[in-house]
Amino acid sequence: MAEVLVHLSLETLPSDFRMVQIKIPDKLRVQLLSINELQKDWNTFLPSVQTQQIGNHFIQKNKKLVLKVPSAVVKGDFNYLINPKHPDFDQIEITEISKFPFDHRMFQ
Repeated sequence: MAEVLVHLSLETLPSDFRMVQIKIPDKLRVQLLSINELQKDWNTFLPSVQTQQIGNHFIQKNKKLVLKVPSAVVKGDFNYLINPKHPDFDQIEITEISKFPFDHRMFQ
């Protein structure tokens, strides 16, 4: 949620914004990108070209379905980059779609 909040205001939040819950089968291994693999300023705003290239390279290599990356906003949290070109992409299951649970107090 923090990743969204740093880029949107209440006024720019789309009314149809949704949260999608997914299930990734355990047999599909997730590649972890550690902070040690990132350059010193990896979490600055605006994102660096180097971090964008890491994501592009992950998709182009097409070896893994999911890349777990550190959150640039919340220390200790992670984001997951899913490769839609990977042959196992169809094994990801959408388990729930709901309105994004923003509490309007966060925008005050």
